[in-house]
Amino acid sequence: MARVRGRLNANKLARKIIATEKNLNRVLTEPLESGVRTMCGMLAVFTEPGTESSRRDYAGNIGGQISDLFSPASLYEKLKASNPAHAGAFWNYYKTRNFTAMKKLLNKSVGGKFAGLAIQAGVPKPIHQAARTTKNGAVSIRADQRAIVTNPQKLRNYIKSRQKQIGTAAAGYMAAAKSVRGKKVSIRNIPKWKNVGAHRKVSSKGRVIFRKRVSGERASVYNDVDYVRNAITPQNRRAAERIAREKMIKAFRIALKKSMKREFKKKK
Repeated sequence: MARVRGRLNANKLARKIIATEKNLNRVLTEPLESGVRTMCGMLAVFTEPGTESSRRDYAGNIGGQISDLFSPASLYEKLKASNPAHAGAFWNYYKTRNFTAMKKLLNKSVGGKFAGLAIQAGVPKPIHQAARTTKNGAVSIRADQRAIVTNPQKLRNYIKSRQKQIGTAAAGYMAAAKSVRGKKVSIRNIPKWKNVGAHRKVSSKGRVIFRKRVSGERASVYNDVDYVRNAITPQNRRAAERIAREKMIKAFRIALKKSMKREFKKKK
C-alpha cells in the first residue's frame, strides 16, 4: 500500500523564547494545527484530478473502461471488426434475450476468444476490481471483455457509482484535516467532490499523527489510498508543505505576540 505524507516542525528556538509561558503547549501547537490543516487542504487541492474539467474527463474515462469490460455494445463492435455476420447474430440474440444461442456463438467466434464469457444481469464487481491494474487504479487499455451485463440500467448505475468515487485520494487528505484536534476551521476552495466524495460512505483513509521531539512537536499527514503516489506529484507535495509552513509561521507569530502581551500585562 502506497503512502504519501508531509511534515511540519514547530521551531526549536521559539520554544526557548517563550519558555516562561504557562500555556506553552497551546502557544506552540495551535499554529502547528493550523498549518497542518492548511497542508491537508493544499494536498487535496493539488491531488489529481485537479479541476472540474479534469474530473469530467476522468468520469468519461471510467465510463468507457467499464463499458469495454461489460457492455454488449462494446463486444458487438469487437465482433464486427473481425466477423460482421457473427456481430449481427450476436446483437440479434441480445435483443431477443436468447442468451443460450449467444453463448454458443461466442464459443466459436473469433477463434473462441470469448468462449466461456460470463453472461449475467448484474455487474460482477470483483472482475472490475481485478482489471484495475494500472498505477492509478484504472483499467488497462489492453483489457479484453470480461463479461456481458445484460441489464443496461444496472450497468449505468454501476458506472455512476464508480464515477462518484472520483476524488478518493483528495478525500483522504480532507479526512486527515478533519481529524486534527483543536479549533475547527473550514478549508476554502475545495471542490465538494474532493471534500465529501468517496469517504461519505466508506471509512476515510487519512490521518494526522502528532509526535513530541526535542526540537518541538511534529505533525505527519498520512494518506493510505493505494494509488495516491500517482495522484499528486512530488513538486505539488512540496508546494503544499511550503504554503502550510508559511501559514504556520504566521499563526505562530500571532500566538507569540499574544503571549508577550499577556506577560507584559502581568508585569505592569
